Amino acid sequence: MSNLRKAHNPKRKYQAQTLIISFSEDEFDTSDLNLQAKQALMLVKHFIHQHFADAQSVVAIQADGEGGKLHAHVVFNTIKQNGRTISTNRFNIHKLRTNFDHEMTDNYQRVTGHNWTNPIYKQQERQDANNLTTRSEWQNSLKKIINQVKNEVASLKDFIQQLGEQGITVTERKKKTAWTYHQTVNGKSYKVRDFYQRVDKQSGKVLSTRGLGQEFTKSYLTSYFKQKDKEVEEDTNERRQS
Repeated sequence: MSNLRKAHNPKRKYQAQTLIISFSEDEFDTSDLNLQAKQALMLVKHFIHQHFADAQSVVAIQADGEGGKLHAHVVFNTIKQNGRTISTNRFNIHKLRTNFDHEMTDNYQRVTGHNWTNPIYKQQERQDANNLTTRSEWQNSLKKIINQVKNEVASLKDFIQQLGEQGITVTERKKKTAWTYHQTVNGKSYKVRDFYQRVDKQSGKVLSTRGLGQEFTKSYLTSYFKQKDKEVEEDTNERRQS
């Protein structure tokens, strides 16, 4: 409440963000719940300190529910102590997953004494390889990859480079104002435009729409990364001042 009184809008509706981090049985089998709960808490607290040190938060470790898996509940105060708001893009689920994977890679063995093999990633990798049987399924998979990469990188250049590392190439068309995405899956080549509409020149009526969508166009993504860079710069300046 003290933070909220300092906010630009003290009557704002959304004052908190919640996050659930669920561990697989390969990571914590709950055979020694007391010890493993402390280890999970240590990992989650370190992750929060690394990425949300400027936000007030509460962490609770549980192993209830139908599956009985060990998991953490985190509640964030989205209003900082100076009255400013935590940027919502910091709670993007794909970005959070990627960052927590890095946490597990760097610290799981140190905390638990066991190797971390990222079982979720391996499972998803097998599903992707087996399920891409039609063009529409490929496009849906492509959209997921693009959205994930978009939230993990900070610039358009890094975005294209990261897609390339996943076997997705981007070529320009329409005098370098539009893109076409290419990928080879199971020996079969696919390609799709970013977004295209055929419009009746006389009436202005849209006759057909093709491609992934407007959010996958060169112009949209260029604007997206410019805004993202601006938000990162503002957040960095704010942290320096703090």
